[in-house]
Amino acid sequence: MRYLPATLLKQRSILMDSNNSADVSAVILAGGKGTRIASNSSSDIPKQYLEIGGKPVLSYSVDTFSSLPFISEIIVVASREWLNYCNTHVVEPNAGREVNIKLVEGGIDRQESSLNGVKAASAPYVMVHDGARPFVSPDDIRLLYARLLSAGAAILAIPIINTIKEVAETLEGTKIVRTVPRDTLLGAVTPQAFQRDLLIEAHRLAQESNFSGTDDASLLEHMGSDVEVVTGSPANIKITTNEDLVYADFLVRMFNQ
Repeated sequence: MRYLPATLLKQRSILMDSNNSADVSAVILAGGKGTRIASNSSSDIPKQYLEIGGKPVLSYSVDTFSSLPFISEIIVVASREWLNYCNTHVVEPNAGREVNIKLVEGGIDRQESSLNGVKAASAPYVMVHDGARPFVSPDDIRLLYARLLSAGAAILAIPIINTIKEVAETLEGTKIVRTVPRDTLLGAVTPQAFQRDLLIEAHRLAQESNFSGTDDASLLEHMGSDVEVVTGSPANIKITTNEDLVYADFLVRMFNQ
């Protein structure tokens, strides 16, 4: 059953009647430490601040969201120890844009960091994006925005192309339990888009029940609210390993030739 408090239903109706337009705050999470890259690199700089094509990974997301007319502000959420670095290398170089950019301190984990960013948002809708995904396309965000207006909650997801095996550890090693059908599987990516007050309510209920989700959509699932899915481009990769970083840098340089 869909969970949507009456006050939020009324609020959403008012927003939807306003010429089908709404302001969106883009919350870009940049608080991760990128340990998998750090273990294979001489640099201790988190992956979102490493450069591809001559500028930080995080800056690409800022560029993309800044180009969209329905984005009213960008909120970058960074860990306390990297706030100054983020301000100097990402926020200040983009200070001349028409879209206002805010810098917010993150929390102890992704879930708390997301909540900090969403609380700082002033628009009625939010899109929560992973700063380590530099290649999300404006077209995918536009499709997500359209679904957000009609549904109140939606995420981007990409098709699963590999055969998925469920496995189990035994004394002899790792063995296949079964092959999981792919026709009902999609890989969740970001941004994920929500009515702001609905997402805050989902965070509140998650805190009350001590629930920890792997993404923002899982918080709405936990409270019984529907979340719709928009199929996005597989090019929306996440920079996780050093190999991802090298590949991303290659793509940017090839595109700019």
